[in-house]
Amino acid sequence: MSSPPLLELQNISVTHGDTQTLRDVSMEIYAGEIVALVGPDTAGKSALLKVISGTTPTSNGKILWQSQEIHLSPHERAEIGISFITERNRIFPTMSIEENIGFGGITIREKDLLVKRINTALEFFPTLKGRRNSKAWVLSPDEQAMLVIARGLITEPKLLLLDEPLRGLTENTAQEVFEKIKEINQKLEVALLMTGENIKEITTARTYSLKDGKISGGK
Repeated sequence: MSSPPLLELQNISVTHGDTQTLRDVSMEIYAGEIVALVGPDTAGKSALLKVISGTTPTSNGKILWQSQEIHLSPHERAEIGISFITERNRIFPTMSIEENIGFGGITIREKDLLVKRINTALEFFPTLKGRRNSKAWVLSPDEQAMLVIARGLITEPKLLLLDEPLRGLTENTAQEVFEKIKEINQKLEVALLMTGENIKEITTARTYSLKDGKISGGK
């Protein structure tokens, strides 16, 4: 890559008590690319995304955003363009689909701007758009995954962090959701870092592997 990375991690370590979750992790993500982070459940994938989003402090190392070292809160990182979608941050079943998506823009005070961004997000998901006023509990697992991704688009991120977006989906529905992820990447030119245990089976994206808190790959 000739241009500098959008995000660069340098020797990131995270320690909780006597347990070291991440060990000298370094990686680069460039603007507009899809990067896969694979590994078993205990590898530290979610911990790494939490470090990038600012929800987990580091014990050592540097985080560079557009070549500048950052020490920002999660809210401030969202403002500069980092959107974190966690596997467990699913849906609010008694709220409408539109309300669920709008929750991602809770800090947006201009109602017209929020509506505009909700509409933009829904353009990627016709099945959600046609039922925007329905309660979210009616959605299938793959539609729930799409809803959570749509919510992450509200802040117009430069980098979208997707923690296990395909977990629990069948092979066919996982492929369908991944095609939507690729469409978002291509049309919005947003970089994506997505985790999973077996996602390299459905993507040719540049891939890092994490095991026991240590990273490899990235080619």
